[in-house]
Amino acid sequence: MTTEYELVRVDWVDPWSRGGWVDVEELDDAFGHNLGCSTVGWIVRRSDERLMLASSVQTTGSGDQVGDLFVIPLRCIERITPLL
Repeated sequence: MTTEYELVRVDWVDPWSRGGWVDVEELDDAFGHNLGCSTVGWIVRRSDERLMLASSVQTTGSGDQVGDLFVIPLRCIERITPLL
């Protein structure tokens, strides 16, 4: 396997939505949801706006392949922790 990709744990905040009508009295319950998430993966792309992780990386005769891609907006990321 290639070592050019960094394996990391990303702690991030997931946006939350709820469709339909809601009584104003219920807003505090909805507003207090824990939205913290953690995702582990190989960083395969990074820009000024987002981070792309792959859960799998393999090297073939024709180059690298990645699987199970996940993109997180940088504004949602709280912490990136290297794992290797």
